[in-house]
Amino acid sequence: MTETAAEPRTFRRGHMIIFRALFFSFLFGIGGALLGTIVGAIIASAINMPAREGGPGYFAIAIGIFLGLACAIGGFFYTLISAGLSTTRIGLGTVAAFATLALGLVTFRWFYRHSQAYFTSTYSSVPLEFEVLLPVGSPRETEGFAMAFDEGDGDNRIGTWTDDEGDVKSVEGRNVLAGYVPLYKVTSKRSLLLQLPKGSGIQTFRVKLPSYPIDIKKKGKWSEWESAASGGDYRIRYRVRMRD
Repeated sequence: MTETAAEPRTFRRGHMIIFRALFFSFLFGIGGALLGTIVGAIIASAINMPAREGGPGYFAIAIGIFLGLACAIGGFFYTLISAGLSTTRIGLGTVAAFATLALGLVTFRWFYRHSQAYFTSTYSSVPLEFEVLLPVGSPRETEGFAMAFDEGDGDNRIGTWTDDEGDVKSVEGRNVLAGYVPLYKVTSKRSLLLQLPKGSGIQTFRVKLPSYPIDIKKKGKWSEWESAASGGDYRIRYRVRMRD
């Protein structure tokens, strides 16, 4: 009974110590940030720091952030030590906390580097190059053909034929047309829509790229020749290639 009763009290005491440490860490951090900002402003004024683009203000804020973090960390550990926790337990807890923080930062970085915001700010758009394998006996002419690109938003973008720049002119006696469309979005819903001459219909090809289209391992490599969703004699292949 004594051990059972002692366990909840020990658990509650541990929680109170952590709460107290966080509370004093917050107070120390705020105080350190205010003090650091004032000291930074005094230093900037004393050394006559140029006022271009808010230099003295940013300097003072940077000093405040640095001192605030230092005081917050110091206050946290001071409270734990004052509560009687051993340095070993504090050390192990610190290592675990930093490991968790590092894992969180790595995870956040990965998700951000694969986000729409990062893709747009870094690349704006990238070219999705394609080649169309025509049926046997079809002439190598783009007249009457049109290629549209759907990124799942219904706003189809028209591709540009670059017939003279294609890697190949024919495959097993079948002519090949080449072109590209700009790729703007991070999404798995991509399709190339090939409009055939003389109102013969539209061939829809699903683009099987990762949601984040820039894969370092596969950058510049062509996909396999793929058929349209509805079948037919047309084939297509594509790749994402960064232009210089």
